[in-house]
Amino acid sequence: MGRRPGHWTCAGRQAAGITGNHVYAARLHDVRFRQLETGLPAQFQTPDEIKKQRKIHDKLIEKGLQLIADSFLDQLGKRCEAAGVGLTRHYSKASLRRDRQRG
Repeated sequence: MGRRPGHWTCAGRQAAGITGNHVYAARLHDVRFRQLETGLPAQFQTPDEIKKQRKIHDKLIEKGLQLIADSFLDQLGKRCEAAGVGLTRHYSKASLRRDRQRG
């Protein structure tokens, strides 16, 4: 399959680069985890255990979302590399403020 000229080629000719930004909402997962805490077995309902479980969960979600973001940006990186275009990676946490939500 041949490559079609397009934006990638133009960016390479102009010595321009691409900025890839992956936005994720870790807070959304945190809110849902807290909603489900009441369903945990009794031994996990103590304040210390809840705190411990939240910390573990936060680390797992953060790492998982970082891996997903890297995967998306790796694909973009391959396209940029093939086209001879530089890539700058950015990661952003989404704000879940009600006035910014859509849909």
